[in-house]
Amino acid sequence: MKGSRDRKNTSSIAPSVLFFCALLLALSLGLLPLYTLKAQNIFRFPVTETGVIAIPGEQLRSLGFQPDRVRVMGRGGMLPQKLDSAQQFTLPESPSYWEADTLFALVEGPHLWQSSPDGTLHYQHHLYSDTVFYELRPGIPQYRLQVENAALMSDEPSKDTDESPRFWRQLQTLKEERFNLLSSGRSWYSNAIFTGNRYLWNRETTGAAHSSATGRYLLQARWMGAALSPLSIEVSSDVGPVGSGQIPAIVSSPFGVQGRERMENWVFTAAAPPAELRLQPQSGHPNAALYVDHLGLFQEVRLEAELEGQLFPVDQQRPVGGPLPVGMRLWVQDFRGHWQVFGENFSAAALQKAFLQAAGRARPLPEGRRLPAAPDLLQGRPSLIIVTASRFRASAERLAQFRRSEGHQVQVISPEEVYEALHGGTRDITALRNYLAHHFQAGHLAHVLFFGKGTFDYKNRLGGFPNTVPTYTSRNSLEPLATYSSDDFFALLAPGQGEWAEGDAAEAEPLQIGVGRLPVISPAEAETVVDKLIAYSHAAPEGAWRKQMAFLVDDGDNNIHLQDAEQHSRFLEEQYPGLVQDKIYLDRFPLERRAGGRARSPEASAPSCSAGRKACSC
Repeated sequence: MKGSRDRKNTSSIAPSVLFFCALLLALSLGLLPLYTLKAQNIFRFPVTETGVIAIPGEQLRSLGFQPDRVRVMGRGGMLPQKLDSAQQFTLPESPSYWEADTLFALVEGPHLWQSSPDGTLHYQHHLYSDTVFYELRPGIPQYRLQVENAALMSDEPSKDTDESPRFWRQLQTLKEERFNLLSSGRSWYSNAIFTGNRYLWNRETTGAAHSSATGRYLLQARWMGAALSPLSIEVSSDVGPVGSGQIPAIVSSPFGVQGRERMENWVFTAAAPPAELRLQPQSGHPNAALYVDHLGLFQEVRLEAELEGQLFPVDQQRPVGGPLPVGMRLWVQDFRGHWQVFGENFSAAALQKAFLQAAGRARPLPEGRRLPAAPDLLQGRPSLIIVTASRFRASAERLAQFRRSEGHQVQVISPEEVYEALHGGTRDITALRNYLAHHFQAGHLAHVLFFGKGTFDYKNRLGGFPNTVPTYTSRNSLEPLATYSSDDFFALLAPGQGEWAEGDAAEAEPLQIGVGRLPVISPAEAETVVDKLIAYSHAAPEGAWRKQMAFLVDDGDNNIHLQDAEQHSRFLEEQYPGLVQDKIYLDRFPLERRAGGRARSPEASAPSCSAGRKACSC
């Protein structure tokens, strides 16, 4: 009997051992995805603007969460470019508090206003999305606040006096994304407003005026002017004049700055919030044009009434505090990013921004969806990651399988999968960079390949080819020789890298991995390019053709491309003298002008040049 039991145990263990060995073999050969699924209850919901949401305990329990073991996870605005925190690899927790069997959580939207220590307000428009996503997740909350009641000093002003704390209350922001001057860079503007025309902002002004308003308003305008003579702008409203501004002229040059940006702030007095704002440009040049980046209107208020909304301190030079209206809650954030929530009385020193909440008017939980499992993309040890658009997945997988047969550990992923797993579903290319940084800092990632075309048009405003696998675009959008798109950002993976400052004083950041792109735009192109790559790898390893290389350089941009090519050529001559360099520089050959401004250089494509002769160089 004992022997039969032993044989039975052996037969039951063997299949599991064989399965485990087969699983290890499949992972080592790259035949299975290098990530697993973590089973957990997740409820994801969209947020388009900053506010406080209220989730009754009954609703939490119906979603499968315990009120004392639920966390609100998510992030407003864009991810920081600089790699300086391990939190960049995970979603942070939003501040919340529990009161009257209800969970109140502050969630910030994609487009954010921030206040600097000098009191200046700054607007950050999300480049990649107009919606951010938050999640309810099970877990012990780490950012659950208690409603505080600050002790008031005897000399603090009462809320009923003119000396009570005053705030700028955000009324409305206008941001248009219709025009990109050079079809490059991050800056999007309104359509052109030419001299003699007006730009009108018709605002919705619903609701009665509040007694807390002081009659003072702040208007911020960021705009861009493209004019060969100075451009002046008059700003007015239906309730009176606002102010004026000027933008310097540009110089007529195809390689010079094509527009100049300025930001203006005006404080003005009006009996009621303006319903219409007007911008009217004037210039001595007939083709002068004004483009609006954004407009922001703020109203000065005292905390005397139920004015739910975003607030910023009027005076940054002194601490603020005082009693709050009955039934109100004031969320306060300092310049370290830490939030507090106050009830009857509040007190704050270095206040960056605040949100005034009326408990009875907190927004309900937006409609969302349940996510039973989340992929853990931070597992595995890939040496090559292929980031592909979904429509090219089959070709990318075929290329990955070929590289695995050569001994590489390959992971194929789409940008959407990274956004889903690492950034709560919010589109942000920095999440993709953070995902690569994790694998690089783990010590195994050496290469990344982007499989699909990327453009500067992240939201597909202009139509045309979709931004299937996005690339990085420069902050500069107005200078032809200083605006660009580049995948180098995704190779800035060491701690402290990624800010990628621009301008003459900026220091170059070393790339940590090899980065490349196959800018295919159709499944047929994807299939063809993979065929060619595999065929190239199977070609004869010997032969003089493997030592030949060619530089083909145009004659534009003050020959900057020629200068770059010569610099690279000298480097190769020093480091790899065995290479045979062929140079085809277009400024050596005459151009034939054709209709429509197009030009051709037949001599540059003559057989003597395509055969690889140095005679074609300058």
